[in-house]
Amino acid sequence: MAEFLGLCQCAGGGFGGGPGQLAHLAPTYAAVMALAELGGGAALAVVDRPAAARFLAQRAVPPRCGGGFTLCEGARPRCARPQARWQARETSAAVSW
Repeated sequence: MAEFLGLCQCAGGGFGGGPGQLAHLAPTYAAVMALAELGGGAALAVVDRPAAARFLAQRAVPPRCGGGFTLCEGARPRCARPQARWQARETSAAVSW
């Protein structure tokens, strides 16, 4: 599974729904969480962490502009719910960016 997910990571750091697909926030979240659940250095080494961090930073909408995230390049911002913020903090702590 880790090898397949590695094929889904785009050069820009996010993960697509399959190899060669465009990066999107939803499969990026799912891929990182799946790799975290698999655990171990080999599974987590699949994630290009600097590139993934840049992808997430590019998706973030500043609070002065309403906050939240865009799902993919060129998408409208989506509201960040308190639950999503909590999950983002937990994910960040689990993966040790």
